[in-house]
Amino acid sequence: VYWQRRPGRSSSSQRQPTRSAVILLGSQTQRLGTSHETAAAELLARAGLTIVARNYRCKLGEIDLIARDSRRLHIVEVRYRKNDRFGSGAESVGQAKQRKIKLTAKHFLHCNPEYHAFYCQFDVISVSGTNYPYSIEWITDAFC
Repeated sequence: VYWQRRPGRSSSSQRQPTRSAVILLGSQTQRLGTSHETAAAELLARAGLTIVARNYRCKLGEIDLIARDSRRLHIVEVRYRKNDRFGSGAESVGQAKQRKIKLTAKHFLHCNPEYHAFYCQFDVISVSGTNYPYSIEWITDAFC
């Protein structure tokens, strides 16, 4: 990371990363996350589901993928792990993350009344590996 001193500040504690360095670091991570979410979306599509939304955001949180079939709305959290040394991606979805996903799903349903009659199912797709094709595990009804 390239550091730049803020104008008018002499203390080294006031250093901030330059704007271009932050964009470069964030964009690589975002591209990696997007490729894993795309792989997960392709898996859902091959299973016959229709993608309703990607990266649905509100002030309560974010949902990576929202897909539907004839009677279910799948709220999907995509997690990536390079290896399973510290647990799988699915194991990293703790109680706090589950709570945020549920609140965000309620917001989505409030804003999209056409899905009120659908049964909501919370799934986790765990992506692992360093090269394409990734190892993908789809856990249906991962939490309620």
